[in-house]
Amino acid sequence: MDFLNYIIETDTYKNLLYFVLGGLFVLFSYHFFRYVSNRERPYLYYSLYALFSFLAYITVAENGFFRHFSSYFRFDNLSKDFFTTLYNGMYFLFFASFLDLRQKNRCYFRIATQPVYILIALSCFFFAVAKISGKNAFFEGYKLFFIFCISIQTVVSFIILLKIKNRLKWYIITGGVLLFLTSIVGEEAIRNLIHISYKKGDFIFFIGLFVENMLFSLALGHRQKLEYAEKMQVQSNLIHELKVNEKLKNEISRKNEINLRAENERIRIQQENTELALSALRSQINPHFIFNTLHSIKLYMMMNEREQAVDYLDKFSRLIRLILHASFQKESTLKAEISILQLYLEIENIRFEGKIEYHFITDTQVDTEQIKVPPLFLQPFLENAIWHGIATSEKKEINIAVCQRGLYLDISVCDSGTGISGERKTGARTSYGTRISSEALKNFYGKDFSLSVKSPVFEDEKSPGTCVTVTIPLTSKK
Repeated sequence: MDFLNYIIETDTYKNLLYFVLGGLFVLFSYHFFRYVSNRERPYLYYSLYALFSFLAYITVAENGFFRHFSSYFRFDNLSKDFFTTLYNGMYFLFFASFLDLRQKNRCYFRIATQPVYILIALSCFFFAVAKISGKNAFFEGYKLFFIFCISIQTVVSFIILLKIKNRLKWYIITGGVLLFLTSIVGEEAIRNLIHISYKKGDFIFFIGLFVENMLFSLALGHRQKLEYAEKMQVQSNLIHELKVNEKLKNEISRKNEINLRAENERIRIQQENTELALSALRSQINPHFIFNTLHSIKLYMMMNEREQAVDYLDKFSRLIRLILHASFQKESTLKAEISILQLYLEIENIRFEGKIEYHFITDTQVDTEQIKVPPLFLQPFLENAIWHGIATSEKKEINIAVCQRGLYLDISVCDSGTGISGERKTGARTSYGTRISSEALKNFYGKDFSLSVKSPVFEDEKSPGTCVTVTIPLTSKK
């Protein structure tokens, strides 16, 4: 006690007070800046806790800057009591937010915070009444009520703290118990009971207040460290998951490649087994179309675009099936031929990325299902229109029209390509396919048909276009 008396009677007491007040202001500034940076409420509540503690005890300063600061803002005992109620309230809001009570137990969160909000509102109200009326008795009466309520709130909150599972709660409990014990020593009745001066009581209380604030600050630092460790763990798990996904992706790609090779082998075997049928088919359809389509399907599968690959493969298989079926038939219907052309155009348009604009125009009076025609006689003309017409043209348009003219039908395949007088060339395969179509028409209709090629169709010099028109009788003369 002699040593304590010596400290109090010298400048050490004053220096300790200034040290505590300066520390509180530094803690307020630092944690308020952290709140502005990350918008986490625990930092806000703790910075307010430190600020109100600073404002509550700045009136104790006897001289120096803090004394001038207190005098300038006319802080007095009423202000001290008011800020004391505020920092007590901030204590509960801080620990409720710091320990995430809202997420862990909403009932506990409401018990720990809702009474505090009411007490803070009442403190502001009675402080304003006391200031306006000039009678501190209003707030003095409320202060007794506040002490009673906050004591009950402290007991209830400590029970909640002991129930929740969080190691960080011991910072709050230790700091709260320490401040509670040192604040009891600072009370006048207790000081008189143990026979110590108010300076000794304040000295002990200031030490408790400073240590408690340091514990709370350490708690925030510990929480930040745990959150950082958790974040690093999440990132580590994410990296591991990405590696697993990459391995899975490679495995899927390997299996897809194996399946693709098996599918290609199946197609190759099927092609070998149907060589006789395909020899006739080659005159009707360019083999480059088959290979390019298969290559496109392969690319879709390698890129894991399964829906597109399945849709593409489905259309392609249906087209091949229709052509194979038609190649072994003696006759077909105009409706079936138009269906083949539509499917062929859909497949080619996928490879051209949807840039081909095509239209099928049929007279309403023409019953295409009843009109008999030679199988696959139109397909070579459409193939020529695509590969020798619009393939290198900016404008990609194809029109297929069926028009009745008396007892005859005009079936036209028109494109917006370079025209037969421009860059368009007719190769041996195209001539062979066209010749086969002409022979099929001759065998089917005898001499009662005509085949004409007209160019240019459009006025555009870059895309003059070509139109192939086949005129056939409405009734076969086989």
